[in-house]
Amino acid sequence: MKLPDPVIEIIREIENNDFEAYLVGKTVYECLEGESTDSYSLISNAPISFFLNSIIEWKLIEEDMLQYITPPHDNSTIISVKIFHDSLEQYFHTCSYTFEAIAMTKDGILFDDESGLNDCKYHVLRTISDPNSIIVKDPTIVMTSLLYATKYDLRYHPSLTRAIADNSNLIQEIPPEVILHYFQNMLACSNPGWGVEILIKNNLLSLVIGKSIDISIKENEEIALDLYCKNIHKTKPIIRNRLCAFYLCFVNNRDLEVINHLPYDTSLLSTYKYIRENLSTILSKHSRYSLKRFIYNQGSNNYRLLDDMNKIICKVFDVGCSEAYKRQEMLCDIINKGEAIFLDDLQITSQDLIETAVVTTVEDTASILESILKHIHFFPMKNEKSYLLKIAKKARAKKAVITKIQKILSNG
Repeated sequence: MKLPDPVIEIIREIENNDFEAYLVGKTVYECLEGESTDSYSLISNAPISFFLNSIIEWKLIEEDMLQYITPPHDNSTIISVKIFHDSLEQYFHTCSYTFEAIAMTKDGILFDDESGLNDCKYHVLRTISDPNSIIVKDPTIVMTSLLYATKYDLRYHPSLTRAIADNSNLIQEIPPEVILHYFQNMLACSNPGWGVEILIKNNLLSLVIGKSIDISIKENEEIALDLYCKNIHKTKPIIRNRLCAFYLCFVNNRDLEVINHLPYDTSLLSTYKYIRENLSTILSKHSRYSLKRFIYNQGSNNYRLLDDMNKIICKVFDVGCSEAYKRQEMLCDIINKGEAIFLDDLQITSQDLIETAVVTTVEDTASILESILKHIHFFPMKNEKSYLLKIAKKARAKKAVITKIQKILSNG
């Protein structure tokens, strides 16, 4: 076991002043297993003043917790120190989980009466005392468990899972601001997808999302998505909740990372990703031409998906939907007047192009028809066969010139 020099120096300074210092928690397991880490947790009975008067620039992050981040010469190391006021044994009595009740001196002397190292080895989150009585006493332990499990990639011990299920009524009493605090911290972990999966497995996702929404105005997007799923697609509640979770993660820019960790139905995830990536593009479609091009390129179903989502977000944010309704009126007028949007709407077919010798093969018709449709999107009243044949001949001639130029350039 080799500790970084800054950690050894800090422990040595504490001990040289007749105080105690121990490595604790999962840090001990990582050190013993030789796993790389940039974060070290210590406890000490030295007073706060000892650290604040040190030459090291300690930062007081809680009433009894300090943190020091080494200068970033290569990679910074985060060293946290929690103050305990009595004996090491008394400190262990304050621990809720077995992985917390592990301590080790800088010389490798171990204290592990609760088998925390074994739980770390098998990635298990287990409480020291009966989890049922802990939750009855303080339901917030459910959110603490979620955060630790997400942060350290741990699985709940069966006893903890049962206790959560048996005390669901008490969990409802956790204040919304507490739930939102822990949930946002969970999203800040390196693998937030695991945290969402834990919530789903323990039937807590609806509760957490619901309470977070209650007090968080700026997370209105997930309400919009919930309304969209509920009113438009009539999806199952569990799917709505997952989508809401993704959208809440979107506020924290972690939604795509969450999605990549969850083995959900690919069509659902594709739909979400499409909404995520394309919702803003529909807002720029103000002209008939741009609207028709957008629908042609994206497809009518995807257009309706984005348009519905846009209207509901406007409703949730209580902002005007005038642009959305103008776009809707414009589309209705386009349809009523029979203006071409798709290739099938053209008054000419690939067979017409072949029969009139504009092209010689079916393969050559695709680009010609694409060019014609783009022209008709701009001049909808000219969608007549005779006119389109003239346009087709011009398009073919243009294509021939381009092909000739490309050959010349390729031959040097």
